[in-house]
Amino acid sequence: MNIEQKLTAVILTLTFGLSSWAQVAKVEVVSPERATVRRMVEQPGQVEAYETAPLHAKVAGYVSEVRVDIGDRVKKGDVLAVIDLPEADAELRRRESMLGSAEADLRQAEAMLHVAESRLVSAETKTTEARAGMRRADADLVRWDAELARVAQLVRESALTGGLLDETKSKQAAAAAARDEARARVTTAEAGLVEAKAGIDKAHADIGAAKARVNVAQFEVKKTQVDLAYTRIVAPFDGVITKRRVDPGHLTRIGADGPFLLMIAREDLVTISVGVPEVAAPFVDRGDVVKVRVQALDDRVMESKVARTSHVLDPTSRTLAVEIDLPTAETGIRPGMYVSVNIIAEEHGEAWTLPTTATFKESGKTYCKIVEGDKAISREIQTGIVDGGKVEVQKGLDGRERVVRANAASLSKDQTIQVLEPAKSGARP
Repeated sequence: MNIEQKLTAVILTLTFGLSSWAQVAKVEVVSPERATVRRMVEQPGQVEAYETAPLHAKVAGYVSEVRVDIGDRVKKGDVLAVIDLPEADAELRRRESMLGSAEADLRQAEAMLHVAESRLVSAETKTTEARAGMRRADADLVRWDAELARVAQLVRESALTGGLLDETKSKQAAAAAARDEARARVTTAEAGLVEAKAGIDKAHADIGAAKARVNVAQFEVKKTQVDLAYTRIVAPFDGVITKRRVDPGHLTRIGADGPFLLMIAREDLVTISVGVPEVAAPFVDRGDVVKVRVQALDDRVMESKVARTSHVLDPTSRTLAVEIDLPTAETGIRPGMYVSVNIIAEEHGEAWTLPTTATFKESGKTYCKIVEGDKAISREIQTGIVDGGKVEVQKGLDGRERVVRANAASLSKDQTIQVLEPAKSGARP
């Protein structure tokens, strides 16, 4: 064989060797492992007081006293400042006098009702007596009418004298007059009864009017008392004074349009506000475990839970408002601090996992490569939570497979592979 033939043979050998080497891919493999995976949402948080209230003046006047300063701890109901309002004191005394007068009128009206009730009883008694007298007069008249008729008959029969007839006529006339008198007394008594009943109605009406005046006077007194109560600025809850914008002698302006006098914040509890991005919002719910890292406290980590969510995303920032409550006594955290919040939105224990590098997507589906002999076969899998460098495999694997660790998508369907065994512990490279 000449030199040219030898060179050709060498070139062919090298070419064939390189071609064979290029068709064999060396891969590392892993097996699915059981692990706990968590869906974590990490965002910065703003620490705020759980309750904050700016205290405004409800009445216009001059501040006569300020009893607190910033940093002072106060209890609910403590008087923090006093506004001088002398005209309200005078108005209260005037309206209390009007209330006393109205109450006296009511007592007088109630007394007149008792008088009217007594008159009614008397009128009813007189009416009863008059009606009884009328019945007696009617009976007497009937008797004398009968007697007159009998005597007249006897006179006609000449059994009696005419003088007896005249006497009987006189007595019958007297009985008729007595009956008319009794009827008049009944009419008078009934008129008195009607008048007594009208007096009762009037007394009730007077009492109603007096009660109305009393109610109006009581309302006016209470209104003035409320105005006077507003001259004292009191703490709405236990807390600490964080701002003071008033001094003795200041003229107050009514309502929220004016500047607040004092700011009070609750100090035993803080609320951490977090904006959760749209992609993580569906997984965050009330009760999720939260880890709060406070940079100002040497990166101290505190554990709590999600207390509230807005449920609806903010249309401007596309974030979900989430709030976490923390006590200040045990943690030392204060409003205004910067914190990092890590929300454990979901956790699955003892889940099958693979390195994230072992999976790839194709046509909207997720796959991994399973080693079978010297080939890598695609296996469709269903994945769940991605936790750092590992991904949860919910369906498709049973834990006995050997899976290509990385670059699985680069392996062709029929490509030959060579599995690289992991280096033994303590072996030299």
